[in-house]
Amino acid sequence: MLSVAPCQVGPVIHPAYSLLSGPQLHCSLGLVNTTGLDSDDKIEAAAHAVAEVFSRAWQRHAKEVVITNHSKSWWDDKCNATIKCYRESQNPADYTIFRWATQAAKRKFFDEKIEEIASEHQCPWDLMAWVKQRNLPACEAIAYNSEPCHDLDSLWGALHGTYNAASGRQCDLAILDQLDPSPERDWLPFSRKEMMDALLVCSSRSVPSPDHITWSHLKRTLPIEDVMEKFLVIANACMKVGYWPSHFKESVSVIIPKPGKPMYLTLKSFRPIALLNTLGKLIEKMISTRLQFGCVKHEVFHLNQLSGIQQRSTEGAGVFLTHLVCAGWAKGLKTSVIAFDIAQFFPSLNHKMLLGILAKQGFPANVCWFFASYLVGRGMRYLWNSFSSDLRLTDVGVGQGSALSPVLCNVLSYVNDSTLIVQRKTLEDNLPPLRDAYRIMFNLFDAFGLVMEHDKSKLFHFTCQHDDANPPIVLNFEPFTAASPLKPKTFWRYLGFYFDQTLSFQEHVQYYSTKAISTVHMMGMLGNLLR
Repeated sequence: MLSVAPCQVGPVIHPAYSLLSGPQLHCSLGLVNTTGLDSDDKIEAAAHAVAEVFSRAWQRHAKEVVITNHSKSWWDDKCNATIKCYRESQNPADYTIFRWATQAAKRKFFDEKIEEIASEHQCPWDLMAWVKQRNLPACEAIAYNSEPCHDLDSLWGALHGTYNAASGRQCDLAILDQLDPSPERDWLPFSRKEMMDALLVCSSRSVPSPDHITWSHLKRTLPIEDVMEKFLVIANACMKVGYWPSHFKESVSVIIPKPGKPMYLTLKSFRPIALLNTLGKLIEKMISTRLQFGCVKHEVFHLNQLSGIQQRSTEGAGVFLTHLVCAGWAKGLKTSVIAFDIAQFFPSLNHKMLLGILAKQGFPANVCWFFASYLVGRGMRYLWNSFSSDLRLTDVGVGQGSALSPVLCNVLSYVNDSTLIVQRKTLEDNLPPLRDAYRIMFNLFDAFGLVMEHDKSKLFHFTCQHDDANPPIVLNFEPFTAASPLKPKTFWRYLGFYFDQTLSFQEHVQYYSTKAISTVHMMGMLGNLLR
């Protein structure tokens, strides 16, 4: 019931028209007062003034539209004019003109789509309807705490309860006493090049933010000298004073299904993606790039910390694991691995713990003050298809979709999906150290206010001897107790690799070759297309 979207009603701006291309808006942005931004109130006023300029431009140019099952995406103003003329005259000649107008509109629209997909996306399968996301079945109701969500109020409560489950969860800051504080580092002001570099890598076709501004709009207005100077002053003032405006704290969390799930009856099968205000998101991208550079330069990140860091990839983790296993075999050692996951990692990060770690790692006081302001007082609306909730406060976690989320998660924890690796002469000898390490990780995450999902843990053994046993392990955590130990997999899917015990990669080759052959066969569908 709740998964069926109604007709989409709301103001929109035609894609071919940019509300930021006019001199009136550029002049309005240039009049925003950004002098002397040395206090929270002044920064708040400047950010609010910029938001008001964008809001007035949106209200001035947006048009109300209603999209129904009969709406056509190729329909244009000429189609409107010719059908109106025919309805008034009822002349067959006017109807012929209307038919010509619709044919020309269709040809123009689809030629542009084909050109865009062929030249920009370079993914011809986007032309096929069967590669798109399927709608959720209307007969399935989301269940929360064993109760179905039959109305929107219960759905919003379930979403907020799921993605803010860590609210109020205790953490042990005393565990940070074991860390030696790093020397405090300077934070230099942002440059114009940093702002332009952060903007140019953004996709012009991304989803509009809650303030209705897209990256293509900013790409048109930011090169203007006065506008860039205003935005740069606001960004530097936020970091110098240590304050994040309330306008940038409001977001819309779009709920999307995780791919490959057999059923979508619980909210664990969905992922919240935060849509942030565009100017705030641009500043976050600059901060994220600066943080990543500083963390790598000053060795805040471990060398084997590969996820969510520029110039590092998860493929490197797979290559490192393969090298480690082969090096162990050369020494007569057999490798056992436990992979584990953290429940709701991004929405569960504890703000107090994160601020404590930032202070220990040498970030200057104003940066710590900034994140103390950035993390509190955040408001979120949930968007389920076309339904939107009221604004709800969140006091835990970081938004999945923010440029700062990956780097903050890496600062707090080594990685979300982690592995414990042990090498001994026999596989049975690997089990006790693995069990002890798993218990230590559980205690550490518990002190950090995080929860391990034991039912998602996986055990895998690497051995070059085909007659070796495949022993299970008792983790002493439900559901893997002595009565039902964790049994090892025959092959293991990890970071896009399909590992087998002997590293022959037969399963990996079989999977991807089948996928490639299927793709080649399906290309015949495109080869038979005619204009």
